[in-house]
Amino acid sequence: MLQTSGKKVAVVRCGALGDVLLLLPFLNALQRTRPASLDLITDARFVRLLSCFSCVDRVFSQDDVNLWRIYGACSEENAFFSRYDAVLAYLTDPDGTVGSSLRRTVPGPARVCPPFPDGPEPVHMSEFYLKASGVNLPSAFLSNPGFQLDPEALDHARKLVGPAPSRVWAIHPGSGGERKNWPLPHFLAVAGWLKDAGFKTLLILGPAEEKTAGETLSAFLPVEPLVVRNVPLETLAGVLSLCRGYMGNDSGITHLASIIGVPTMGIFRATDPKRWGPLGNEVRILQSGNPEPPPGTQRPSEDNHWPTADKAIRVLEELSANRGG
Repeated sequence: MLQTSGKKVAVVRCGALGDVLLLLPFLNALQRTRPASLDLITDARFVRLLSCFSCVDRVFSQDDVNLWRIYGACSEENAFFSRYDAVLAYLTDPDGTVGSSLRRTVPGPARVCPPFPDGPEPVHMSEFYLKASGVNLPSAFLSNPGFQLDPEALDHARKLVGPAPSRVWAIHPGSGGERKNWPLPHFLAVAGWLKDAGFKTLLILGPAEEKTAGETLSAFLPVEPLVVRNVPLETLAGVLSLCRGYMGNDSGITHLASIIGVPTMGIFRATDPKRWGPLGNEVRILQSGNPEPPPGTQRPSEDNHWPTADKAIRVLEELSANRGG
């Protein structure tokens, strides 16, 4: 077992936003072993956001630490990792090069784990991170990883949400893959219900939605939404933390909403929530009864394989009631 108590520990996990956010419950549990320090190395895009979580002491970008040096023999070893007593890296390492490089540099144990499970069993990613780590921790470790914005950033978020955040539901109709996106008319039906019920829709648009942003904005005009577009992730996290709730597809933003404790409805079809589902105490999954067709086969063109808007509205009613009507 990898020992972390009293040790200076570094964890490496790059990849998509959702992949990294699902690591946070494990890092939170790792802090309970009382390491001397616990640092995270990740994608540069996420450094400022992840620095808002108390489950890590410091966050570095892979570029700042010259992570590329561990991928092959070079005249100058990556001295960055020599400051740590233990390193846990979730990286692809088919020939053992990464592990060998880290073990030459780290004075203590260096463990390289695959970034994703390779078996057919749908183990949730948060559980996979735990089991692959070799750290002796209980499997039930779901808890708040300690999100907190600085006052200036939180003030900016309040201005974006408006004076009545308890009446605001955030909707993110996109994701990193078109096949994961619930049909836009379904989102519009939900937004219409929210308006009739006295709620305000806050529409989230990011870089992944840039090509369709004009069409989406036009479609949402009748419900007069608040619009948050291409804001920094830490600002978006502040916005979400103020809202009554959130709904969206299987995306990094859905994981962000749930991990900071926002009532969340995630809509799944192309991916399995048993592995990729968002984590949180107030999370509801709306799942298609018809999974993604096998590779090489044609997807049915009709929308009736998706969960209906009526089902989504019933879930939103439940989540709204949990927060006081």
